[in-house]
Amino acid sequence: MKAEPRRDGLRAKEEQIETLMSLVPQEDSINGPWTQDATNAQNAGMAAIYALRTKLLGDPQEAAWAARVAYEALDNFVINSEDIDRNVRGAELRVLAHPLVQAELARQLSDIQDLKMHASEPVPTAVARVRTRATSDANRFLRP
Repeated sequence: MKAEPRRDGLRAKEEQIETLMSLVPQEDSINGPWTQDATNAQNAGMAAIYALRTKLLGDPQEAAWAARVAYEALDNFVINSEDIDRNVRGAELRVLAHPLVQAELARQLSDIQDLKMHASEPVPTAVARVRTRATSDANRFLRP
């Protein structure tokens, strides 16, 4: 008996997630000291996994976790690039006030508002619009 196409697609996505999980760096899998590059690779891998899980499960919590990983990656970047001591009073406010963090939070809010405003449209249309905006935002966001 042949497997249903939907079930085959589900299994393929589950296998993609398992493969991605095996590629995400863990502290005990790194030879040598844990580096910022390892942290960045871990964050990128986890964001991709949450995005796939969002598609697979249709659970908005997975999308929220992907957004959280993006925020935490930026938080970490700002702390390291600005040499912010998290133990100093007001450190978290400095991080939150940083232009890159504010841009990321504004981008995430924009995505949420956009999805709410177009809640009745087909998912592929909404995804295409958000993806186009993300690409455009990245060009502005990543330029010095």
